Amino acid sequence: MLRISLAVLLLAGACSKAADPVSSAVEAWKKAGLESTKFAKVTAATLGGSCQTGVVSGLDVMLCEFGDAALAKASEEKGLALVGESTGASLASGKLLLVVADRSQADPGGKKLNQVTETFKTLN
Repeated sequence: MLRISLAVLLLAGACSKAADPVSSAVEAWKKAGLESTKFAKVTAATLGGSCQTGVVSGLDVMLCEFGDAALAKASEEKGLALVGESTGASLASGKLLLVVADRSQADPGGKKLNQVTETFKTLN
């Protein structure tokens, strides 16, 4: 009985980690050879959805989860407005929206920006 309970707890923990889109994205970026800071929740509802920000290999990144894919897609333009004059992207994939900007010009060739966006596309 103890083994069954332990197995259920381990499966529940694994499922809860897999369901967290930020953790999944950070792990995918790390596997792609990119470095990531810890992500923090955004308190202002700039884009809608539940958003977190962090830095991935020198790039400012915001990940937002929406109620459905249509809401995420509809927020791409608002995300691009947040990028402003910097090189960056706003990309929806399923219920997630990625907003990434190279405000510090850490990636002049765009290689890391491309890695961040291409890896993000594989999450859904």
